[in-house]
Amino acid sequence: MEFEQHSLPLSHLTFMDDSTLISSSKSGIKDRLSITAEFYTLNNIQANSAKYVLLCSSDPSSVISFGLSPSPLINDITLTLTSLALNTSFQFLGVWFSLSASLQFVLKQARSMVKDMAAFLTPKKLLAQHVAYLYNAVLLLRLEFQLQTSLFSESIIQSIISLMLSIIKKKAGLASTTPLALLCRFLSSHIASWQKIFTHPDFREFANYAISYLQGYMGAESCPTTIDLTPWRDLHPAKPLRSIIPQRLFQTSWRLWKNLNLFVLAQLSSPCGKFLLSWPDLRYLGIVGRKGRIPAWFKFLVDNILSSFNSFFFFSSFIINSSFTIASSLLLNNTVPDGQYRPLWALSQDRITQTLLVGCVCITYSKKGLAIMSHWLPAASPESTSFCPCSGCSHHVPKYAALSAIKRRCTSERCFLQVQLNDTVAYPTKNAKVFATGRPIKLSTSLAYTSSLAMVSLNFPSSDVIASTSLDDID
Repeated sequence: MEFEQHSLPLSHLTFMDDSTLISSSKSGIKDRLSITAEFYTLNNIQANSAKYVLLCSSDPSSVISFGLSPSPLINDITLTLTSLALNTSFQFLGVWFSLSASLQFVLKQARSMVKDMAAFLTPKKLLAQHVAYLYNAVLLLRLEFQLQTSLFSESIIQSIISLMLSIIKKKAGLASTTPLALLCRFLSSHIASWQKIFTHPDFREFANYAISYLQGYMGAESCPTTIDLTPWRDLHPAKPLRSIIPQRLFQTSWRLWKNLNLFVLAQLSSPCGKFLLSWPDLRYLGIVGRKGRIPAWFKFLVDNILSSFNSFFFFSSFIINSSFTIASSLLLNNTVPDGQYRPLWALSQDRITQTLLVGCVCITYSKKGLAIMSHWLPAASPESTSFCPCSGCSHHVPKYAALSAIKRRCTSERCFLQVQLNDTVAYPTKNAKVFATGRPIKLSTSLAYTSSLAMVSLNFPSSDVIASTSLDDID
């Protein structure tokens, strides 16, 4: 197959009152400015040179003077402009660009756009369908136009729109942990489309989850609908709480569950579905209230559905398929400039040793898909949230400890290793300060929950052992 290549030289682009002059040299721009000045005089047009924007890839952030060609039509033959810095963004026809191809300004604008719309719609008395319409018909179109020259990863796009999705869930009366797939079906469904979902064999698992969730939401054994549910009598993959808790305890707990939008055991289980989340983890994730004592219904679950007293693992009859659990992994912030120190707590999979490593990502190299991470070890059981810096193990790479940024900032860590960004997820926690004395730090969630989250996100082989890194590995 043969192709012909044609080149078309461009000297300018004009749309309404917005003109752009293009040239590969300073003299070329000078000629075009001279022609433009003569054109303005002939047509009695006034141009404000203070609004001119100069882009010069060879000489950024510089004051450049242009001597225009002498002409009786030009009053001032000298024009002085300051070229933009490489990382400064500029607007053309409503779209933002940067000579350094930096996307930070556009990303900040997109986040601000979503935040402003969310702040505007939150206090309004609107249905979820109304908010979804504004999201689809207004916000997405604006974002699409704004981002048309910017390429972001799927994880960043999800982080941009997550605030609006949270508002839609709240307006719909659904839990914040409701899966996105169920939310979309909730907003766009009619009886006919639900009938197709329930009867199609490819959607059996989703239909099971949806029906179980709706059963719990309405507090009924069956959904009041015209849909024939005969093929779906076994509706317990997500384990409705009303089928586990005794009737007396259920009556005292029902009001609280409804306020929390909490109806199935799958909302309380780990992402892998094998164990019950601890109460502090549930609080941090916003599944239960952040204050108050542990309620009686949760103590009942701990005493009756767990395999042992000192473990949160379910009996085999209560294990839940991971497709019904809530697993929204936190991806690393890949907008951090390469080579700069920016600590991010993370959990990474070592594919050689088949272990999960906890640590603090110090420096990222997103273009290479790599990062340097300090290694930390759990101070106690997998349900613990405390970690100590590793003093040196088989994972340690000495050359990373010698890097100037690490020597200057990571004074308490001794073990550093290289991890693949594709095999690394963010550790769900608030900022945890690392002390220079090497004292243990406390993260917001337990290693058990985060390990389960990583197993699901990274397709890590599931195991009954959640704590995959131990003190025995120290040299």
